Amino acid sequence: MVDAISRHIDEGTPLSEAQRAFLDHELLEAQYVADGMEQFAAHNRVLEDIPLGANFDPEVLVEHSEWFSQPYFDYWGMTKP
Repeated sequence: MVDAISRHIDEGTPLSEAQRAFLDHELLEAQYVADGMEQFAAHNRVLEDIPLGANFDPEVLVEHSEWFSQPYFDYWGMTKP
């Protein structure tokens, strides 16, 4: 995801919905940690606004399905292969 986001930034092309969610998740989590929140709590806090699964393009989920559980696929209305 990071490489794909970097390519889009370098090329000046729009991010996908999932890439934007991934970037927003990481930036918000980093801000919460910088403000003094514990890492795990910050991660969980961000998941209240950016649901599990939103951070990964469907193609990434399918390509690496062994890394992801069904709730990731649920966000996109998919069944885990």
